Amino acid sequence: MNGRHLHRRLTGQTRRLTTVAVCAILATSLLVDAALAPLLAGLAAILFGSALLLLFPGRRQLLEVAGLGAVLTALMPVEPALLPGLFLFWGAVAHVLLYGKWSDLPFLRLKLETRAHSQVSEPMPLVWRWLVPGAGHPDDHWSGALMDFDSDDDDHETLYLRFRTPDGLFEEATLTFIEQDRPHHCRYMLERTTRFGLEETEVTHHLTEVNGKTDVETRTVQADLPPRIAIARWFDDVRGERPDDGASVLEDRSSWSATGLGRIRARSGSQLGAEDAGEATVVG
Repeated sequence: MNGRHLHRRLTGQTRRLTTVAVCAILATSLLVDAALAPLLAGLAAILFGSALLLLFPGRRQLLEVAGLGAVLTALMPVEPALLPGLFLFWGAVAHVLLYGKWSDLPFLRLKLETRAHSQVSEPMPLVWRWLVPGAGHPDDHWSGALMDFDSDDDDHETLYLRFRTPDGLFEEATLTFIEQDRPHHCRYMLERTTRFGLEETEVTHHLTEVNGKTDVETRTVQADLPPRIAIARWFDDVRGERPDDGASVLEDRSSWSATGLGRIRARSGSQLGAEDAGEATVVG
């Protein structure tokens, strides 16, 4: 893994690192009177969190769980000797609150909305082929995971897609264009079947040419998500992890190559550097 990949893995987890650092500072300030102790705890949390994200990305949810558990522990007026055991207890409680299967109840659903802006050093027609499924050859797609696609014989605005998955299998999805003005703007609905049922994602891409470069604005809306899934995707900054999003990783393809893009969906958190900006909102 080169330096660029390391940077992307960490910058894609900014919310998670910020959360664990703030929790460490708050918990330490409640337990210790020393002025520098909270700042040192926050720095240690960032270093520990970064190491965990790089070495064990699949365990990244432990960071917010540990952070919340630490704050809950610090609020308890107990003897210092009891703090380790209490931390384990509240950590388990935090895990259940954030990611417990209780949130899979059908009447508990959230909407997750993400907006991202990226600038790519390539002309709009080329970026369009990279970004929009079906606009070019499957190998052109930004994810590097699009295997093939077929159009509906009766509805040419509908495509049937197959994406490679990290386990060597494939995932099917149905894409239906709602609006399309090539190569400037499109809005489409992506449908996939998950163990939670039918998952629908509405994606909007708007491309504008500015000084020989292409500005890409992307809006992604997912409704009816179980709270634990919405929370996990919010902490992951949402972008660059799924076949319905991709503006934030196009610069890599422009700067390196299609093969250098790798399997984006198998990595944790993919973003651009200073030129990329985005936000995610969870709505109940």
